[in-house]
Amino acid sequence: MAGFLAALAQLLGFNPAPQHREALHRSMRKRNEELAKPAGQRDAARLLELTKRVLRLRIDAAQARAQNMWSKAFVVSRDQDLGCCSDCMRVRLRVAASLKARAVWYDEWILISTLRLEALEEGHPYPPLTLPHLEVQPHLAEGVPEELPPSIDRCAACQKELNEHLHAEQLLLVQVDYDP
Repeated sequence: MAGFLAALAQLLGFNPAPQHREALHRSMRKRNEELAKPAGQRDAARLLELTKRVLRLRIDAAQARAQNMWSKAFVVSRDQDLGCCSDCMRVRLRVAASLKARAVWYDEWILISTLRLEALEEGHPYPPLTLPHLEVQPHLAEGVPEELPPSIDRCAACQKELNEHLHAEQLLLVQVDYDP
């Protein structure tokens, strides 16, 4: 059943397909190879097309991730209390806030990348890369702190889920993405 759901999610565009990731990495590698050449030996038209392709692929991947985050946030918000521990509801609310905040981050990333792609396609210099800011606070339910303190009332499954989402937030905060 899990394989069916994964295939369905991929067909609906919830996760970037492995071929998409490979295409993105291949395009980035080709672009970096072109950039590594001395300035006089670079093919400007090829470099421009590779840059546009990288941006398009990044936009597609970010759209899939944002859609995935919004869907997961809806499910987590709907099923707030699994009844596994007394801290489950607070953890689920915090996880939902994390998912919503990360979805907004990807939505902003899409906008930034789209503006840069449009500038390139119109022949204008594109704006410098600025990463979106991750804000969890606006998505928190009332009474749920951004930093949930450790609790003896929290089961291992809830703690693991909370840790995974906190780690995912940190990855976005420290993401360093070079200019495409």
